[in-house]
Amino acid sequence: MSRRLVDYLTKNNIISPSQYSFRSGRSTSDAVHDLSNSIKTNLDRGQKVIGIFLDLAKAFDTVSVPILIEKIKRLGIRGTPLRLFEDYLSERTQCVRVDEFISEERIVTYGVAQGSVIGPTLFLIYINDLGLLTLPNGKVITFADDTALLFNADTWSDAYKHAQSGFNVVSDWLRNNILTLNATKTQYVTFSITHKTAPNLPMPHSIIAHSCPSPHNVTCSCVHLQKADAVKYLGVIMDSRLRFHEHISYIYPQWQDAQTNLRLQEPKASG
Repeated sequence: MSRRLVDYLTKNNIISPSQYSFRSGRSTSDAVHDLSNSIKTNLDRGQKVIGIFLDLAKAFDTVSVPILIEKIKRLGIRGTPLRLFEDYLSERTQCVRVDEFISEERIVTYGVAQGSVIGPTLFLIYINDLGLLTLPNGKVITFADDTALLFNADTWSDAYKHAQSGFNVVSDWLRNNILTLNATKTQYVTFSITHKTAPNLPMPHSIIAHSCPSPHNVTCSCVHLQKADAVKYLGVIMDSRLRFHEHISYIYPQWQDAQTNLRLQEPKASG
């Protein structure tokens, strides 16, 4: 079933091209390359770039089974294959074992079976619409639930506007699909080539995780996303200058000492 489902999704180009997880010939390296290359391309064009790095809470465990079955139907899967998926996903039970003690079984109404062969592909179907969202001046890059949003504009003020508008669209989609955003752990980075081109804007320039009825209300008490100088995405530290110095120091701590020694050994200019 898993092989036939993957063949069906591949043959009909159903999975979003921005999704790099659990797909043949794609890896975390490809996702990081797409992300860094998109940032670099926009910076070279003189654009202002903002990246939002989402943190989702237990995405695999909070998949709504009824919503997943409806998504499978919309892919054109009908008849016996659909009934097999409905039977596989419905009325699953789980229990907890501690030493020789075993709890009562309870019906599981959320989540895909982790550790199963077909679970990852079912999750890709569930989250696929996220990668297909239309975000003005925006782009989605995702590896399973590890999602980055990129926004660009001619000015930092417009970049923040696009980022807030696009983030609102994504937040609405997450709520409608019963996926929870960790707003306090979701961060954003403003990418620039030099300190001079970095944003120097007064408040209220920020990005807000709106949970209030009016996402246009900048004075609400909703969580403001944390602005970071660098974030780790798929194991790679992305810094605001895209220099990767922090990542190199992270994987090779002696590198920073070597750079310091080189600077100390440089000949000083004579007066």
